Amino acid sequence: HGEGVQGDSLPPGDNRNSPSPHSSSALKNSSHHSPCLIRNDSSRARKHSSPAPPLYSSLILCVKVTFSDNSSTFWNVLVDTGATICVVRPDAAPRHLRKSSDRPITFIGANGQEIAGGDEGIEVEFDFQTFCLDGTSGPTLRRKAWTLVADVHWDCILGYSFLQREHFVVKPFADRLRYHGLVIPGV
Repeated sequence: HGEGVQGDSLPPGDNRNSPSPHSSSALKNSSHHSPCLIRNDSSRARKHSSPAPPLYSSLILCVKVTFSDNSSTFWNVLVDTGATICVVRPDAAPRHLRKSSDRPITFIGANGQEIAGGDEGIEVEFDFQTFCLDGTSGPTLRRKAWTLVADVHWDCILGYSFLQREHFVVKPFADRLRYHGLVIPGV
């Protein structure tokens, strides 16, 4: 049903498993890409910068992503607790910012088939727009992640290691993530 991937990798030269630092500085040089379009039903739609893959009963977020050169875009992100690590689709990861992985891995999808990729990665910063439980706007959570490039349908798949490290609680049937009393809604 999902596109879970298995494996474990760290950015080149990084052999620790500590929480990602996050920056409170404002993001610069936003790109011209518009926010995502995900169509859950015929009455609700959002803007999108890439083709929407088939929908499953999974949690999907539209997240602003900033790269190391301060360019940014919006990604359709699948939250997949069955995926061990984070992966990004090749055309969503700027080639000039990719780095070879110190520990290339082989991806195996949830259906048991091998998925191309695993030898390159990219450091990204996710901006999660939050809301308080009373519905008012909350702070933007900025979190960095090393993502491996793989041939997946979604712009990015957030895996269990990232969700656990960042203390996100997945509420798939409520269509949201929770973070210490804040809500990150799905689309």
